[in-house]
Amino acid sequence: MRFERAFAHVTVTIVLLFVAGSSAYAITLDEAIEKLKTHKFGQNDEALNFLRESAVRSHSDAELRKKLNDGLLRVLASDAPYDAKQFACRQMALTATAEHIPVLAKHLTDEKMSHMALYALTHIDSPEVDEALLAALDTATGRAKLGIINMLGTRRSTVAIKPLGKLMVSADQQIAVEAVKALGRIGTESALEQLGDYKRRTDVDSEALARACLDCADRIMADGKPERAWPTYLSVFRSSVPGHLRGAALKGLAQAQTQKAIPSILEALSPPQADDKALIQMATHLAAYIPGKDVTRTLAGRLAQLGPNAQVTLLHALAVRGDRAALDAVMGACNSRDGAVRIAALEATGTLGDASTVRGLAEHAAKTRGTELEAARAALQALRGEDINSAMVEQLKNVDDGAKVELITTLGVRNALETTPAILKAASTGTAKVRAASYKALRDLAGADDVAVLFDLLISAGQGDRAEAVKTIASVARGCSVVESASTIALKKLGAAKDDGVRASVLTLLGDLGDSRALPALKSALEDSDKGVRDAAVRGLSGWPASGPKGEPMDDLLRIARTSNNKVHRVLALRGYINLITTADNLSPAQKVDACKTAMKLAEGLSEKRRVLAKTAEIYCIQALVVAQSYLDDQDLKAEAAVAATTIAEAIYHQHLKPVRAVMQQVLTIDAPSFVLDKARKIIGQIDAMKDYLTDMAKRQGDPR
Repeated sequence: MRFERAFAHVTVTIVLLFVAGSSAYAITLDEAIEKLKTHKFGQNDEALNFLRESAVRSHSDAELRKKLNDGLLRVLASDAPYDAKQFACRQMALTATAEHIPVLAKHLTDEKMSHMALYALTHIDSPEVDEALLAALDTATGRAKLGIINMLGTRRSTVAIKPLGKLMVSADQQIAVEAVKALGRIGTESALEQLGDYKRRTDVDSEALARACLDCADRIMADGKPERAWPTYLSVFRSSVPGHLRGAALKGLAQAQTQKAIPSILEALSPPQADDKALIQMATHLAAYIPGKDVTRTLAGRLAQLGPNAQVTLLHALAVRGDRAALDAVMGACNSRDGAVRIAALEATGTLGDASTVRGLAEHAAKTRGTELEAARAALQALRGEDINSAMVEQLKNVDDGAKVELITTLGVRNALETTPAILKAASTGTAKVRAASYKALRDLAGADDVAVLFDLLISAGQGDRAEAVKTIASVARGCSVVESASTIALKKLGAAKDDGVRASVLTLLGDLGDSRALPALKSALEDSDKGVRDAAVRGLSGWPASGPKGEPMDDLLRIARTSNNKVHRVLALRGYINLITTADNLSPAQKVDACKTAMKLAEGLSEKRRVLAKTAEIYCIQALVVAQSYLDDQDLKAEAAVAATTIAEAIYHQHLKPVRAVMQQVLTIDAPSFVLDKARKIIGQIDAMKDYLTDMAKRQGDPR
């Protein structure tokens, strides 16, 4: 029974606390108010927390709100310390109404309390607040006066316009400036008239006045009266204030009456105004978006009159406009003495240009370097129009070799497939550098149907062009998935060729293509009487793609690496052999490791040995780890060996805990790169964690429970 009574008592208490509010305090409102009268900053006692929560709850409790406000007013009317009165004002910002304005207003002239009284008053939506502020304005001084002026502006108090107008001529410059700012925030036509009177004085802060006038004009614009705002914007624009303010005025002019603002924009783009960076930026920004070909022509006509910085900015604006009426002026700027102007003009030409600009851009690219060359090339690539590619082909007849190279390169980048016949012709008839550029472009442009023509070019090409022709055919054949048909043509050409140089080039190509049908021809050529043919056969086998079938040339490459009297051939063959080890799908992991061991024995230099270790790292088996471990003590190879060991270990440690851990411990004893050492430590940690887990599992399985 006693338990039930106790439980019932607790339940009633909880209910009472819930009804009373979200928190419970052993204090009444009157007691809290009395304690507040002695409050000092830094205290955070129960009374203040109670009053804060009471202020929040009072919004839904009229009786509580009245009682709370009465108590807070008593604190404000008492001789309580500043700390207590400040707290009271802060709470009254949540609770005060118009009836409390007189008491709060008494503190407006008190420099110490004025800002808190303003804080409370600003939350009261009543014209009586404005009246209270004006009543205190004459007698307030110092910071209190400045705060009142600021509040009148923030509240957009129209009744304060004339009083603020009087303060604009105050001997106190700070008060005068704040009055000007306040009138700007009020922003009515009457406020603007007061500022207009002020403008006739010469001892004013011109920047503050300009900002205030702009604020007023913006307000008037927002009220739908652009024609009334126009004179103010124009006045500020034509004044001597800094460029960012004149720029803001210019923006206002364009927003108020766009077409009417064009002369002012042009004025801003003319010397000496055009030397003002902030103003010129705003003018060119506006110039970019005002419609009309006449505007474009006028802006373009001013281009040559501007300084370099202004020209760069205006060129960007003309590009944004996208109106080709500016093209002649832009192309003219491509020949400016200033590099930045030339680059900006080239960029703009890429946007505005047409077929008529092709030749000029190509010739410009041919004679420049660095950033300017990149800009000219980018412009050529960016030109838009159905006739651009055909115009580039046409200009190949008219320009010098440097410009031809630029045009051919651009056609490749533009993926202009329809121009392939013209590029094929240039590859057969042009000068050496034109032919080289043509072959490179054809790697992107030529298709399966062009392979036969490319072979004709290879057969007829001079010795200096054959290497590029081989690269081109191989690239096109792989890209178009016609390796087999290309190999068939190559074998036919090889059988018919009489020139040893042509035979050598075709053999090299057969190696690049990697078709197994070519292997007999390559092997046979190893015994050819011509040195160049033999060399090409070795290079063809050595370059056999790793993606080829089953690493078929490996035995031949190994034989060359072992027996050739030519050191270059031995090195090439060994590198080709190493390259095929890991992709030979007819070899088991253990056989691949044996191949790595063989290659390591044949390697004559560090470069080849490092290649072997790199391949070993791709074989994920314990035998490969042992090979990598055997070189951890080699001063020249330990870094590569450590990389290989940790790479393999990361893949196989869960299958070989003990041996892998031992190798990782050895890695930690050598001078290896930090990332390798970190990986070794991580693997050891993973192994130890796994061992602990397995040990724990074993114990559990042996537990008689």
